Amino acid sequence: MKGNKIRVTVWNEFVHEKEHEAVRKIYPEGMH
Repeated sequence: MKGNKIRVTVWNEFVHEKEHEAVRKIYPEGMH
């Protein structure tokens, strides 16, 4: 179960950055 949770977290962060271009401009390497 832990492995699946980690994968979902990474996927959600990737989707979030892809959908929000403004966020990507402010945080080009991600928010974390």
